[in-house]
Amino acid sequence: MKSTDRARALRARVPGLVCFLTLLLPGAPAQAQRAREAHVRVTVEDLSGATVAGAKVDLLNGQGAVEERISDGRGGAELALPAGKYRLAVSCAGFAAVEQPVEVRPGGSFAVTVTMRPGGGSETVEVGAEGLSAKVAESATRMPMSVLETPQQVQVLTGELLRSRAVESMKQAVEMAPAVGLQLGEGRRDNFFIRGFNAVSDMYIDGVRDDAQYYRDLSNTERIEVVEGPAAVLYGRGSSGGLINRVTKKPRMEGTFGELAFTHGSYGENRGAADVDTVVPHTAGKVGFRLTGAAENEGSQRHFYWGSRYTFAPTLTWKLSESTTVTAQVERLRDDRLPDRGIPYIPAGHGALSGRPAPVSVGNYYGYVGPQAGSNFIHSAVTDGTVVARHSFGDGWELRATQRVAGYATNFANMYATSVTAATNGDFLVGRGEYHGAQRWQLSSTNVEGYRTFSALHLQHTLLLGGEYGREATEGTQYTGPTNQTPVSLRHPANLPPVLSAVLSRNNRFLAQTNALYAQDLVAAGTKWKALLGVRVDDFRQALELRPPTNTTPDFGRTDYAASPRVGLVYQARPWVSVYGNYSRTFSPSGENLSLAVNNAQLKPEVTQNYEAGAKAQVLGSRLLLTASVFRLDRTNIKTTDPNDPTALLNLGEQRTDGAELNAQGMLARNWQVYGGYAWLDGRIVSSTTLSNGVSLQGRRPAMTPLHAASLWTTYQFDGRFRMGRMNLNGLMLGGGMIAKDVQFAATDNLAKLPRYARLDVMATYRRARYEIQANVQNANNIRYFDAAQTDFQIYPSAPVNAAVSVRYRFWRMQ
Repeated sequence: MKSTDRARALRARVPGLVCFLTLLLPGAPAQAQRAREAHVRVTVEDLSGATVAGAKVDLLNGQGAVEERISDGRGGAELALPAGKYRLAVSCAGFAAVEQPVEVRPGGSFAVTVTMRPGGGSETVEVGAEGLSAKVAESATRMPMSVLETPQQVQVLTGELLRSRAVESMKQAVEMAPAVGLQLGEGRRDNFFIRGFNAVSDMYIDGVRDDAQYYRDLSNTERIEVVEGPAAVLYGRGSSGGLINRVTKKPRMEGTFGELAFTHGSYGENRGAADVDTVVPHTAGKVGFRLTGAAENEGSQRHFYWGSRYTFAPTLTWKLSESTTVTAQVERLRDDRLPDRGIPYIPAGHGALSGRPAPVSVGNYYGYVGPQAGSNFIHSAVTDGTVVARHSFGDGWELRATQRVAGYATNFANMYATSVTAATNGDFLVGRGEYHGAQRWQLSSTNVEGYRTFSALHLQHTLLLGGEYGREATEGTQYTGPTNQTPVSLRHPANLPPVLSAVLSRNNRFLAQTNALYAQDLVAAGTKWKALLGVRVDDFRQALELRPPTNTTPDFGRTDYAASPRVGLVYQARPWVSVYGNYSRTFSPSGENLSLAVNNAQLKPEVTQNYEAGAKAQVLGSRLLLTASVFRLDRTNIKTTDPNDPTALLNLGEQRTDGAELNAQGMLARNWQVYGGYAWLDGRIVSSTTLSNGVSLQGRRPAMTPLHAASLWTTYQFDGRFRMGRMNLNGLMLGGGMIAKDVQFAATDNLAKLPRYARLDVMATYRRARYEIQANVQNANNIRYFDAAQTDFQIYPSAPVNAAVSVRYRFWRMQ
């Protein structure tokens, strides 16, 4: 059979799943003489023999893409390649990555067939991250899937984006997602809103729930994925507005790599970090080991503030065979700091000052720091261990089992502003509250899922089946001080110790148990139509055990059964553009946030439904990804006050967010990268009988949800073409960006208004061989702004202009 006949036969195979296919070219310049070219057809197929169609094929050399092709409907792509040796790397949503050498000889035509096994873990599949952009994400579907083809809005904050912005906290990271708002979290934990809904319990790490109340460190974070809209179809309870998933660093299994870094910044910040990744020699199979860690001491624009932490995370990956891999990771974090609740607002009745954050110094602190009992502090310790085992069966099934055990412990004392009243001398007096105590949290989570790609009825399926069993337990004690604490001056607060209580106000233990089954099918009809169908069924059991002396009522609990569906449809008129529609639903039980009360234990779960439509396109030669979406989020059955009994609750409330988003990420031109977005969030409490501070919540906007929000970050990398006099600018990168927020309200009562702001940040990096120095300036325009709040009397004044300089040293040795 001639070569052309063989190629024709390959093209006759059944169409398959859309994938992302990249050719990496280590040598052979693109401008080789045409006489030495060969015509090559690459065809990708799965274990069943069905072709994996709709591929994007890039021809790359050391300077980037020099030729691009879009495969036809039969899974192939034609390329004209100069003679030489190549490395063919194929990655695809739902499959394990494949690499194989290809030697191209001058003249003629021939075909290359690549067979792929089902897979998709982060250890084995390229995630498609390129600088500030990412073409593939995992969190929305629990397997790598092209962002272009995912019928949901997903923000991927890549490692390069985090690094170039000198991000060290979750708060700094998620600022780049315009639909995410910041809550103060009582000055002792990460806490965010997504699309107007509280996401305090919607934090994940490598796809496993991580809802302990602490500040996360990012030294072991590869990237962060923000899934917008309900995700209960794969993750269970909560996630009304979305979820935030940290993907951790794993061994690359390619040699030895390392980085040592030191950062010095404003307010006495000093931080050291290390990342070492190597292959362990002389072992059965192939073993990779990676160790990350960091230690930090910091100050703040806030008076008295101090913070100290350390963390480390060893990870071991053992590839027993081509079909079996086991990864084990342990992470340890210790965080000690002063809890900071910010400054209060000025209540109504005081002229132009009313309803605004108090016009005081950004450093004013209304807690207590001193040698006497009641000095504010928080000590947190987190330890977790995760084991992930993967096995590919000969019949095409891929099995992934995950076991995670985690523990969190904290001790704290916290004093904060609760009221503001006028004083006779023209000043104001700030009333204060106080509590102190301890809390423990434990998690055990087991997840087993299998997936396989197959063809049936001329359709390509990627079927995911999974089950989850999880147990969470929290126990805590708390002492709440009297409400008549000595008030202090608003403008010049005295550092006065609180009056402490010796009587327990809380002493309980909460238990939660999850039993769940879920299924998802990604169906492709040719190359233009895809459907993502899924459902999860949860059995969520909750119980509260009251302990002396607070056990004035019997222990109580409840069990909720809920089904969480998702239906998504994608149409690709062209391989580089798609439009989609999506419907999803989630449930939020009374014990969602690991707490339960007498007046909510008998109430059924709140329900959130999301209707979303959008379009996505890869333009400028697929270098730039553009996304646009419109959505409506409706949360019903919200617990509100019983009009006939203010101590009781009813499922009568409703909250809605109508919104739209625009996002862009990728390359505008050679060496010029951009990441940015805009969100319009029209959130409202549609129905409520609850009063807060004497104000009805009905018709109010959700807390920390601006009508307009935008973010932008861009970098330009100079290369050898640029010179300044005799100075070569090769290795220099300049960047900058903006975070902008419209008016926000500190709480849902809408009494305290936070003014709109636009903050500018800039950076410069110079890299030479193994060394790099980077300077970042935040709030370069030196504006006064407030970006987070807890209540009307706890609003956080952000830092004026501040800077940090980082020095890095890298070393490597290829295997």
